[in-house]
Amino acid sequence: MADTYVTRARDALLSAMDGRGIDHRIQSVRYYVNLYTLLVLTVGEQCSIEDVHNAWMVGCYREPEPHVANRHVLPFHQLTDDFARIYVPLRDAIRAAAETIS
Repeated sequence: MADTYVTRARDALLSAMDGRGIDHRIQSVRYYVNLYTLLVLTVGEQCSIEDVHNAWMVGCYREPEPHVANRHVLPFHQLTDDFARIYVPLRDAIRAAAETIS
Protein backbone atom coordinates (compact mmCIF):
# COMPACT_ATOMS: atom_id res chain seq x y z
CA MET A 1 0.00 0.00 0.00
CA ALA A 2 1.30 3.46 -0.88
CA ASP A 3 2.54 5.73 1.90
CA THR A 4 -0.10 8.47 2.10
CA TYR A 5 -1.53 10.63 4.84
CA VAL A 6 -4.36 8.10 5.10
CA THR A 7 -2.07 5.10 5.52
CA ARG A 8 0.02 7.02 8.06
CA ALA A 9 -3.15 7.84 10.04
CA ARG A 10 -4.31 4.23 9.80
CA ASP A 11 -0.93 2.87 10.87
CA ALA A 12 -0.82 5.29 13.81
CA LEU A 13 -4.31 4.19 14.81
CA LEU A 14 -3.44 0.48 14.61
CA SER A 15 -0.38 1.09 16.75
CA ALA A 16 -2.42 3.06 19.30
CA MET A 17 -5.05 0.30 19.35
CA ASP A 18 -2.33 -2.30 20.01
CA GLY A 19 -1.04 -0.17 22.86
CA ARG A 20 -4.47 -0.25 24.48
CA GLY A 21 -5.10 -3.96 24.07
CA ILE A 22 -7.63 -3.53 21.24
CA ASP A 23 -7.23 -6.42 18.82
CA HIS A 24 -7.78 -4.88 15.39
CA ARG A 25 -7.14 -8.24 13.71
CA ILE A 26 -10.50 -9.69 14.68
CA GLN A 27 -13.06 -9.18 11.97
CA SER A 28 -15.62 -7.34 14.09
CA VAL A 29 -13.07 -4.61 14.82
CA ARG A 30 -11.10 -4.74 11.55
CA TYR A 31 -14.17 -3.69 9.57
CA TYR A 32 -14.40 -0.44 11.52
CA VAL A 33 -10.75 0.61 11.26
CA ASN A 34 -11.40 2.77 8.18
CA LEU A 35 -14.22 4.58 9.97
CA TYR A 36 -11.99 5.18 12.97
CA THR A 37 -9.21 6.36 10.66
CA LEU A 38 -11.65 8.93 9.32
CA LEU A 39 -12.15 10.14 12.90
CA VAL A 40 -8.37 10.44 13.30
CA LEU A 41 -8.28 12.67 10.23
CA THR A 42 -11.41 14.73 10.89
CA VAL A 43 -11.89 15.25 14.63
CA GLY A 44 -8.50 14.02 15.77
CA GLU A 45 -7.57 14.90 19.33
CA GLN A 46 -11.08 16.29 19.91
CA CYS A 47 -12.66 12.88 19.30
CA SER A 48 -15.40 11.99 21.78
CA ILE A 49 -16.91 8.69 22.77
CA GLU A 50 -20.05 9.90 21.02
CA ASP A 51 -18.04 10.20 17.77
CA VAL A 52 -16.81 6.63 18.23
CA HIS A 53 -20.34 5.37 18.95
CA ASN A 54 -21.70 7.10 15.85
CA ALA A 55 -18.94 5.62 13.68
CA TRP A 56 -19.72 2.18 15.08
CA MET A 57 -23.44 2.62 14.35
CA VAL A 58 -22.76 3.76 10.77
CA GLY A 59 -20.55 0.70 10.34
CA CYS A 60 -23.37 -1.53 11.48
CA TYR A 61 -25.27 -0.65 8.32
CA ARG A 62 -22.87 -2.23 5.88
CA GLU A 63 -24.21 -3.87 2.79
CA PRO A 64 -25.79 -6.22 1.94
CA GLU A 65 -27.17 -6.95 5.43
CA PRO A 66 -27.16 -4.54 8.34
CA HIS A 67 -25.12 -5.89 11.26
CA VAL A 68 -27.77 -4.91 13.79
CA ALA A 69 -31.51 -4.61 13.74
CA ASN A 70 -32.95 -1.10 13.80
CA ARG A 71 -34.50 -1.71 17.20
CA HIS A 72 -31.03 -2.09 18.74
CA VAL A 73 -29.66 1.19 17.46
CA LEU A 74 -29.69 3.93 20.07
CA PRO A 75 -28.39 7.46 19.84
CA PHE A 76 -25.51 8.12 22.18
CA HIS A 77 -27.53 10.12 24.70
CA GLN A 78 -29.74 7.07 25.32
CA LEU A 79 -26.85 4.77 26.27
CA THR A 80 -26.18 3.93 29.89
CA ASP A 81 -22.94 5.30 31.30
CA ASP A 82 -21.60 1.77 31.74
CA PHE A 83 -22.28 0.93 28.10
CA ALA A 84 -20.86 4.22 26.82
CA ARG A 85 -17.58 3.51 28.62
CA ILE A 86 -16.79 0.69 26.20
CA TYR A 87 -15.86 3.38 23.67
CA VAL A 88 -13.21 5.03 25.89
CA PRO A 89 -10.22 2.88 24.77
CA LEU A 90 -11.08 3.47 21.11
CA ARG A 91 -11.49 7.21 21.68
CA ASP A 92 -8.14 7.30 23.42
CA ALA A 93 -6.51 5.37 20.55
CA ILE A 94 -7.98 7.78 17.99
CA ARG A 95 -6.74 10.79 19.96
CA ALA A 96 -3.27 9.26 20.35
CA ALA A 97 -3.07 8.48 16.62
CA ALA A 98 -4.08 12.05 15.77
CA GLU A 99 -1.39 13.40 18.09
CA THR A 100 1.19 11.10 16.48
CA ILE A 101 0.49 12.34 12.95
CA SER A 102 0.11 16.02 13.78
